[in-house]
Amino acid sequence: MIDVSLQGFSHQNVIGGMSLRFAKDSAVDGRLVGFGLGQGDIEFEIEPCFGAFGTLRASVEKITITPVADYQTADEAISVVE
Repeated sequence: MIDVSLQGFSHQNVIGGMSLRFAKDSAVDGRLVGFGLGQGDIEFEIEPCFGAFGTLRASVEKITITPVADYQTADEAISVVE
């Protein structure tokens, strides 16, 4: 990951939505050349409800979406072994 723009971050953050899209080409900051960092190929846009919002670019190998039967237990810790 090389490009992050995050604003409004606080101790309480509620994301109103998230969009994923293929990132467009953009210039790389010259200070980052040579560190082995690459521009990400996916752009995540975090839409605000309260607190944090912004964008980040990352290279993503896999995205997994797991449906939940009960949204009230969706945040409980689970153990996943692949």
